[in-house]
Amino acid sequence: MADILLASKISEVECSLVTPEPQRRRPAPKRAPRRTELPLGDEIQAWSKPVQPVEDLDSVARRYPRRKLSLSSERKPMEFYEHPERPKAFSMDSLEFFFLIAQYFREALPLRLILLLIACQKAGGQIRLTQEEMATVLDVPRAKTNEALQEIMSHGIVFKVRRGVYQFNPPYSYRVAEFIPGTELVEAEYVQVDQDKTIAKIRRDESLPDLVRFPSLEHMREAIEELRKKRAEGTRCTPTGPCAAPAGGISPVSTLKWSATNADGLLADLDLPPAAYRALLKLRARSEAGGRIAMDQATLGELLGLCPSVNAALRELELAKLVKKVRNGVYQINPMLAGYNSPEDALDAVKAMPKADRLDSKTYVADYHRAVAAYQDQLAEQRKKRAAAVAAKKAAAAKRRGSLHAVG
Repeated sequence: MADILLASKISEVECSLVTPEPQRRRPAPKRAPRRTELPLGDEIQAWSKPVQPVEDLDSVARRYPRRKLSLSSERKPMEFYEHPERPKAFSMDSLEFFFLIAQYFREALPLRLILLLIACQKAGGQIRLTQEEMATVLDVPRAKTNEALQEIMSHGIVFKVRRGVYQFNPPYSYRVAEFIPGTELVEAEYVQVDQDKTIAKIRRDESLPDLVRFPSLEHMREAIEELRKKRAEGTRCTPTGPCAAPAGGISPVSTLKWSATNADGLLADLDLPPAAYRALLKLRARSEAGGRIAMDQATLGELLGLCPSVNAALRELELAKLVKKVRNGVYQINPMLAGYNSPEDALDAVKAMPKADRLDSKTYVADYHRAVAAYQDQLAEQRKKRAAAVAAKKAAAAKRRGSLHAVG
């Protein structure tokens, strides 16, 4: 009986513990994911391990105390002036290189040629241009182009690889890569040549000059400093002659004057020879209030180092109505370019000048080119007259010789 009661008691207890409703399975407690321990001292081995998500930068910084952590924004695409045939084309250029050549070269053509060579670089810094093509693009005679190119090459800026192919020295300017657009027959191509490989190739070539293999522009810097030193001492130095003191003890610049500059923009449209621009700037700097200059051609030629060609430069300025010869050794700058003691003096001088001499005329540039053409025609006519006179003189001499033979 006791056994039966015990069994029924157990059954009641079991019934009280078990409910008729279905029971859901309890989920197992979540465990933290096992993180891979990255080696702290071996950077190479760390790259082969899976990367774990970063939850706290502070903990990462404490874990790698010798590392610097930084966050940056998304890099924006760079913008470049481009052409469909040369999309996003650019080169890496040394700013110090630009700074030095701007001070060293006194003529415009070497600078223009350097810019052309930079613009025509292929990947790796090579330029596939003949001298004839350079002269055509720059619109100058081939002889002038060859002279400027030889000067550039003498400084190790560019060297010749073979006929029609030149190499820009990588430390000065270098194009790393280029995208070659595809056509119907040829697929598009992306070419990249790392700078260090090009430099290593150049330095291994012992046939190249040392100034090319180990580029340096210190000689340019020294020449610039020497020129400034000579000028500070009151002397001048020309590329083809010795340094000499300016004649007459003329001061470097005239006293400070007020001058309008809104007419200077017209000077660029004239396309004057470089010697004419230099002569005009020198005359403006040495002029009195009102634009009068007391200086003869010989003195101006010595100041500019243009003794043979200063006459042609002054003639161009006279044709452009920028400078007028008053008499020998005295010139007058156009009132719209001259300097004055006050703005009122400038306005009065401009109002009093003849309309034909004004620089703000709509036909000013065209009038200059017509004046140049007329002067060239005049020179051609004079050459014809001289040639005819020489021919007539020769004919008369031959006739006299013939008459003498006949008499004899």
